[in-house]
Amino acid sequence: MPSRGKSSKPKVAKSKEEKTYNQRYWICENYAFYPTPRQIRVGSMTPPPPCDFERWIDTEIREENKRYLEMCKKWETERLERLEKGSKERRQQKRRGKKNWKGGMLLNEGRRGSKRLSVFAVPKQHWRRIYMH
Repeated sequence: MPSRGKSSKPKVAKSKEEKTYNQRYWICENYAFYPTPRQIRVGSMTPPPPCDFERWIDTEIREENKRYLEMCKKWETERLERLEKGSKERRQQKRRGKKNWKGGMLLNEGRRGSKRLSVFAVPKQHWRRIYMH
């Protein structure tokens, strides 16, 4: 019968690194000691000595995991390309927007006789005009 708090099963973990993705390995119980909050609070329990023992159960990455890693890399490159393209478009729109403003007045582009004052600027100009008799 196992003692309280310890399991009789060996501790098996899966690797998340690229070179050994999803390979299982066995590690000693004392390999990583994480005390419970109560043990930390009491402060009387000392951790067992760390053990560096690891033994790999799987020695090769499966084909499906290799394909998955390749797809992840492909998706990441596509995502970065989309982000770069979007930021480039936003910069171009910002530049175009700055060109349309002149002296606090919006210039229309796309109509015949471009560089005319916009609909909003015309009434302001009318109010500012001083008529002399």
